[in-house]
Amino acid sequence: MPQATLIIKTDLRLKKETARLAESFGLSVNAVVNGFLQQFVQEQSIRFSTADRMNPSLELSLKKALKDEAKFGKKILNRVSNENELDDYLDSLV
Repeated sequence: MPQATLIIKTDLRLKKETARLAESFGLSVNAVVNGFLQQFVQEQSIRFSTADRMNPSLELSLKKALKDEAKFGKKILNRVSNENELDDYLDSLV
């Protein structure tokens, strides 16, 4: 397949961090970018994500529930500290 050159501008810190991370996976930056481009074309969608962040609506609901919990002095939210506890709690709701 014929090759093409893609020239992009990016933040120097981002470029260095990308190269470091790619290398830790045994990949080049070119391989990472090509992988993203192939995924973009195949799926015809794009996803940007960060590690485990709530969306603004969920965060607002959680803050309200915590305030209500404090205001009414009763437990509204069931806190879990690991995946197994969450599974047990969800199973108890059925």
